[in-house]
Amino acid sequence: MQAITNLADARTRAEERRISPRKVVSLRARVVLPDQTTLAGHAVDLSRTGIGLAAPRMLQAGQECRLLIDLSACGEEIELKLAGRVCYCREHSGEFRAGLHFVGLDAYAARLIDQLLS
Repeated sequence: MQAITNLADARTRAEERRISPRKVVSLRARVVLPDQTTLAGHAVDLSRTGIGLAAPRMLQAGQECRLLIDLSACGEEIELKLAGRVCYCREHSGEFRAGLHFVGLDAYAARLIDQLLS
């Protein structure tokens, strides 16, 4: 019985961490670190409040960075510029998977993200 209670508690905690539903995506993304180092990576999932990234090296939890995401829509190329804070980063299959929470999302970026999610 205790194992069932612990499993239910773990599910509740995981659900609480996800403020917005995520959508699987495959988008080219670059991460610009505070020292202006730019890392090439790609977005693997997206929500209204954050993004999951595959990165070539470990990112530090709590670190703020800029995200540059390449979008193609209706024959136009758009570079979406966002600010984010690293929530976690861990090694996954030879690369690093990071979750970032958007910081100071403006109305234009929010509208583009909403369109991607619909």
